[in-house]
Amino acid sequence: MSAVPEQPTRPHRNTTTRPTVLFVDEHGWDCFFQLSTGLRRAGFRTVRITTTPFRRAVGQLCFDRTVGLSSPDELDGLAEIVDGDQIVDVQVVDALSVPTARGLSRLVDNPALADWQARAATVDKPWVAKRLREAGLSVPAQIDGDVVGADQVIETLGLPVVHKVRTGSGGEGVVIVTSRDELEQLLARDRHTGSTFFEQFIDGRHLQFAGVTMDGREGLFVTYETLVRKGHMGPASALRYVDDPPIDAAGRDAVAALGIRGPVNINFIRDADGVDWIHDVNPRLWGSVVSFRAVGLDFLAAYIAYLRGARRFDAPSGAISTEKILAFPAAFQIPLEGASPLANQWRFVRGAWPYLRWAGPRYVVHAFGHRLTNRDPTPVAAPAAPSTA
Repeated sequence: MSAVPEQPTRPHRNTTTRPTVLFVDEHGWDCFFQLSTGLRRAGFRTVRITTTPFRRAVGQLCFDRTVGLSSPDELDGLAEIVDGDQIVDVQVVDALSVPTARGLSRLVDNPALADWQARAATVDKPWVAKRLREAGLSVPAQIDGDVVGADQVIETLGLPVVHKVRTGSGGEGVVIVTSRDELEQLLARDRHTGSTFFEQFIDGRHLQFAGVTMDGREGLFVTYETLVRKGHMGPASALRYVDDPPIDAAGRDAVAALGIRGPVNINFIRDADGVDWIHDVNPRLWGSVVSFRAVGLDFLAAYIAYLRGARRFDAPSGAISTEKILAFPAAFQIPLEGASPLANQWRFVRGAWPYLRWAGPRYVVHAFGHRLTNRDPTPVAAPAAPSTA
């Protein structure tokens, strides 16, 4: 089926009064599709805005309405595109967060506007680092601005050094520069601009703090470790819960310092001295959000509670399993070596089965359709973690 985008200029006014969650993306994010179908079953309306071609059947399965834009510039007219919808929240990929907030800024009477604007501010990584540093949290040193030459970068930050874009999504534009020659080539090719910066490279164990923030430091949160991911910078396909009070405390301090409410994901690196460095903050849903239902952490329920105005959400009592969690669909899209096609298909079916209850049958049908029409990259191991024995 060919992609048939709905034109954003098409007259539209929603005739229902259901609260609506807006999703804005530059390509299909599985967690957006999972949450959308779950939200619809809970009585919410969902609208997807995307800058890439889409299949109309996908929109009908997972969203109440889908609008295709030819360029991110068209997000300036977002208030008109969603005219008549009762928007209660927006989930947007980092690279489109600022134009989305700008497009929604004319909804001045919307009580959630302040939350959206606070999240949009946090996609600017140097700004985030400054705020976290002021709050007493550990963040890597940076050079944000003009660079006179390789010597300045090496003397200030050393080698290797990380080169990043200020507002990238999902690892976009992240380069680890390992030598003076690479650094000089990067500078000579004018790849360092006003939209990029250099950051100190931190070696260590990668951990993540994620959850749904209700108010201040309150909410439902999890600390976890990615074991395998799909592709070099793709979503986690295998992960595990980690009981780590220092990360939990630092993560809660970070969301409070940044004024974030709603879903959030924070990346930490713990170095050899035990220092926990925050190197990325993503004020949105994260790829494995629904997968934590396997260990009793229901972030969809927490997000719905947030949308309905809750100020806290109690975590389940008792110990949480530290067994490996396989994230669907990422962990099940790659054929197992030596297994027959039928065995791999059956494995995918088994992986999808819990999502019939967690996300709903519409999402599962979408996942099967995506499997039949797309080829996915080979998973790779996440950065090795030191022994915790």
